[in-house]
Amino acid sequence: MSSSTTTESAAPLRVVEFFSGIGGLHYGLRELGVAHSLVRAYDLDDVAVAVYKHNFAGTPVSTKNIVSLKSRELEELRADCWLLSPPCQPHSRQGLQLGELDGRSSALAHLVGLLDAGDEEMLPTSLLLENVVGFESSAMRARLHAVLSRRGYAVREVWASPAQLGIPNQRTRYFMLASRAAAGLPPPAEPIASMLLDPTKLDEARESGERLPPPRGEVDPAVQAACRPLGAYLLPAGDERLGELRITEAVLDNSRVAVQHQTPNGR
Repeated sequence: MSSSTTTESAAPLRVVEFFSGIGGLHYGLRELGVAHSLVRAYDLDDVAVAVYKHNFAGTPVSTKNIVSLKSRELEELRADCWLLSPPCQPHSRQGLQLGELDGRSSALAHLVGLLDAGDEEMLPTSLLLENVVGFESSAMRARLHAVLSRRGYAVREVWASPAQLGIPNQRTRYFMLASRAAAGLPPPAEPIASMLLDPTKLDEARESGERLPPPRGEVDPAVQAACRPLGAYLLPAGDERLGELRITEAVLDNSRVAVQHQTPNGR
């Protein structure tokens, strides 16, 4: 996989990816066709870093703890865009919901502090953060939103699932998009427009100790029907790689209770 794309119409966007994992946000940026150069990725997990380097050979990946980053280091990267996919366990509705009290929140809290106090030269023009449903009700989200607004960013927040974009996977996540560009964030088209979260309602819910009702777990039949079939993502029959990737009958038998099996025509 290539670590960048280029177009003749615009200079490549300089991007830094925090909590990079195996490069999901990087891959999404590449698939979107945005001209970019991933100038640095950060993650502490050795296995994730090894996979990232395989997926995006040539992209500089650092295992430095984000908590130890200085504003000067980020300023030297001259990033136009930050991508962030911080640990979701502190905010998951199925977890302890310790938020900022969870040590896994410290790296994101540090970055929020840098955004708050950093020089103008350090600030990215745009930012995209992804997290679990539940982050929208957290103190961390409230703090980040306040800092971004104070630093001149236009901010939008959504709950979105891949199924709403034609991908056969129902996994609703929270996304925050922020921009300091002079034009701000243009009015979104559908289906994004109907996914927007109202920041005033988020703040009111948090202050009252309540949470917004979670999004539906089921996909609307019309949405599901519009998704591409699973077969569109599978290797073709006869591909020589299928042999080494095939799951054994023993594994299939052991997983029948816990795993839902699908056909290539499934959505």
